[in-house]
Amino acid sequence: HEVNLKILFAPLLQAKQVDFPTRDAVLSSIDQYVCELVLWNNYQQSLGISVAELRSPGQMRIWGDVVKFLAAELKIDQNVQLLPSKATVQERRKAGLGLTRPELARVTAFAKMWLFNALAADKTSSNRVAKHYLEYYFPKEIREKYQKAVDEHMLRHEIISTLWTNELVDFGTAILLPRLAMEYPRPIAEIAQAHTVSIDLLDIARLRKAIIALDGQVPARVQYEAFAVLDDAAVAATQWLLASFPGEGLNEFLDKAAELRSWLNGVRGAMAKAQTGRRKAEATAHIAAWTAAGVPAELAEAVAGLPAQANGFAIWTLARETKLDATDAVAIHFATAEITGLAEVLAQGRTPIRRRAGKRRRWRASGRASATRCSGWRGGWPSRWRARSRRTIGCVRCWWTSSSSARSGIWHTRFSRKACRFRRLWC
Repeated sequence: HEVNLKILFAPLLQAKQVDFPTRDAVLSSIDQYVCELVLWNNYQQSLGISVAELRSPGQMRIWGDVVKFLAAELKIDQNVQLLPSKATVQERRKAGLGLTRPELARVTAFAKMWLFNALAADKTSSNRVAKHYLEYYFPKEIREKYQKAVDEHMLRHEIISTLWTNELVDFGTAILLPRLAMEYPRPIAEIAQAHTVSIDLLDIARLRKAIIALDGQVPARVQYEAFAVLDDAAVAATQWLLASFPGEGLNEFLDKAAELRSWLNGVRGAMAKAQTGRRKAEATAHIAAWTAAGVPAELAEAVAGLPAQANGFAIWTLARETKLDATDAVAIHFATAEITGLAEVLAQGRTPIRRRAGKRRRWRASGRASATRCSGWRGGWPSRWRARSRRTIGCVRCWWTSSSSARSGIWHTRFSRKACRFRRLWC
């Protein structure tokens, strides 16, 4: 921070617009602000590792893939860098264990190196977020007097890329961007922009501050669980954006973010009331547990309702395409998810494999994971799902139209081809 501030003043000193005593006085007046930024950066990274440590036992398959991905991208040796090997990951998965804090710290460091390199290489990647991070990094006293020097800082893009990288990795953990990059072959800058816009539209930054304000008032684990809910909602919204808007369509959508934000603010209440079945029960359980632990009821309700808010992007698109009223679009979206069983499919697709009961778990997991990449019923289910799940499931659309005795679950093998009412979608 100190060096970058002195670099900012260098052109002003050369042009004799500022002298050294004036510069030193300004730097002395903002020393407390700079110290707070440094301490916050340390707090933020420690928080990210703690959340990753809590969640890693159920995400070991993803962590293994991310370590392999980062090693290939950065051209490093996993053994030399003391990163967990494939055998280590498999042993931890079987034992229900996750990565240790030292291991998570090393993976986090390499994830930041990879992401920073990708963002810094694209000089236009920071345009959407430049104002936010520059206002955060440079104190108000600097910006009011030397705004032109801030905008023309020779390391402007690198400063923004560093701050952006730290926020994405620390709050999303080290698996966030590598996971999305492996799933969606798009420029890293586009993925980062989609995730940042998702966080902004869902108002996650405000919820983060509210959760952090509970330090010392509630158990740390309660805060980590709340952060995990925020992360899942942001990832779900980002995945929808990346899957629904290929090519330049994503940039066109991001340009309409202000319009979508205004629309979402008007339907948040309707989305909360439209919850039924599993989603409602899950949200109620979270609210009860968090309030019992000391979390304010208003904050508990806001965090528990966030997974539903992540559907707002799809509902907004539905309302625009069909000319439906916002309330009607919300009701139709959630009713369709419950009636077809799609909500349960997607939820089970995100459930850690080690928690699932029954035989042939890998095939079921594969089918569910493929379902999460489907944009909906339009055009039928993807052929990848049909191919991978053939050994395990019958016809998903028969689940809710068949007899109650056969509804032991969405995934079943009871139906023959003759019994299937939707032969075209036979799996």
